[in-house]
Amino acid sequence: MTVDNALKLTVPALWLVFCAYWWIRSRNQKSARVAEPWLTRFLRHWLPLGVAIVLIAGPGDWFGHSLLREQFLPHTTLVYAIGVLVMLAGLILAIWARRTLGRNWSANVQIKQDHELVTDGPYATVRHPIYTALILMFIGNAIVVGDVRAILGVLIVWASFAVKSRREEQFMLSEFGEPYAQYRQRTGGIWPRLFH
Repeated sequence: MTVDNALKLTVPALWLVFCAYWWIRSRNQKSARVAEPWLTRFLRHWLPLGVAIVLIAGPGDWFGHSLLREQFLPHTTLVYAIGVLVMLAGLILAIWARRTLGRNWSANVQIKQDHELVTDGPYATVRHPIYTALILMFIGNAIVVGDVRAILGVLIVWASFAVKSRREEQFMLSEFGEPYAQYRQRTGGIWPRLFH
């Protein structure tokens, strides 16, 4: 097996680790008290994510000889290694953020029973570090793919999380009021705030 093939195989392995960890940790969550309707969740978040996954992870043959298949990065060992390292950084951040959030985590926009405002760990810098982490993982995956379709996929993921994070913030503001407003003032949303 070549180094390039090993690096390319690392991409699905990292996604598998992410999914396995998420599945294990999701088995003991607090019950939801307030949640966004399922159709809204599907249209705003899950459908765009599905499209992005097809664009980034779908076989190149699906896109024929279209513009989506054009390369924006060369297929080299260095490029693959950079992509895998970006994905690994995203995975580490995702696990750290998920662990910090504990039983307050949800895949959907909702308020839990006895919901707590978590502001430590990665949440001390950004309000949505899991989205940051997932965007990094998608960016790393896109670097390995190296096709224009992957850029489009990352942009869709980013837009989906931007919409979802705004909706979550409305829920959190209504639940926690002024403490959450102050937390928003001192932190970034998906990316760290460079200037306060």
